[in-house]
Amino acid sequence: MKPGDVLQADQLIASFDPFSEPIIAEFDGVVKFEDIVLGTTLKEEINEDTGNIEKKIADYTSESLQPRVRIVDKKGEDLAVYFIPGSAFLNVNDGDKVKAGRVIAKLLKEVER
Repeated sequence: MKPGDVLQADQLIASFDPFSEPIIAEFDGVVKFEDIVLGTTLKEEINEDTGNIEKKIADYTSESLQPRVRIVDKKGEDLAVYFIPGSAFLNVNDGDKVKAGRVIAKLLKEVER
């Protein structure tokens, strides 16, 4: 879709996950991880429902490490920096090319029963 397109009445414009808070890229660029280190600030978990390996930021990290995702341009200049909180799941890999609007991480909301 692009601005000015005419859509059908039942055409999907966007989807929303009410059980998570997304962190969304605001610019097109390349993902660069900072202080995201497997075994230290990052752990991999197997999703029991899908069998896929998911990348999760550790709940506790040292104060000297602040996991964050940088979106950089072709020159390596920062376009945006996103600090990733503990328990957030990463949806991108270091070096991925992303477009504005891509979910780069999500934090699951607690469900009260």
